[in-house]
Parts: sequence; C-alpha cells; structure tokens
Amino acid sequence: MNVQEKAREAKERVEQLGEEVGSRARNLWLAGLGVAGALVEETTAIFESLVAKGRDHEIHLQPKALLDEATRRVDRTVHEVGERAKSTFGDATTGLFERFGVPTRNEVRSLIERVEKLNAKLTRMASEA
Repeated sequence: MNVQEKAREAKERVEQLGEEVGSRARNLWLAGLGVAGALVEETTAIFESLVAKGRDHEIHLQPKALLDEATRRVDRTVHEVGERAKSTFGDATTGLFERFGVPTRNEVRSLIERVEKLNAKLTRMASEA
C-alpha cells in the first residue's frame, strides 16, 4: 500500500468519523429537545393539577371564610345591642330610683362613712367619760 492509498483511506475514515460525530451530535441535540419538551409537558400537567386542587380548596374555604365573617358581624352587633340596652336600662332605672327617693350607691357609701365616723366619735366619748 502506498502513501496515496493510505491518505485516501485516512481521509475516508475521517469523513466517516465526521458523519458519525455529526449524526450523534444531532441525536444529542434532538434528545435535549425531547427532554425540554417532556419537562414542559410534565410541568404543565403538574401546574394544571395544582390549579384544579386549589380550586377545590377555594370552594371549601369560601363558605368557611363567609361563615367566619358573618359570625364576627353577629358577635359585634350583639355586643353593640347589649351595650345600648345596658345603657338605656341603666339610665331608666336610675331615673326611676331617683323619682322614688331610693339613694344611689355613692349616697349609701357616703352615709356609711358618716355613720362609721359618728360611731368612732361616740366610742371615744364613752371611753373618756
């Protein structure tokens, strides 16, 4: 085999290797595209599944949130009505007691203090005599 034949064989071998490398590189490129496509498909499916689950939970949570808000409003209204009733009833009973001459708590306390002072003074006077 002469040099020219060896060069031609080497050239053919290099061309064959080049075609194989090119073919494998293309296959690697296509495989990479396939992985990217599969990831897009899978993540889209997962995303859509999560959105559906979120909708299910939203449906279950909305009535609870509405019920909680309604409960808070009712509690607030009951408290306000109770305060108004207490104030109104207190004002009405105070006025009624005044009309009948019933002393208030403060008047009773003041009277008790005066009686205690008088009692203490009488006790001192009795011990001095």
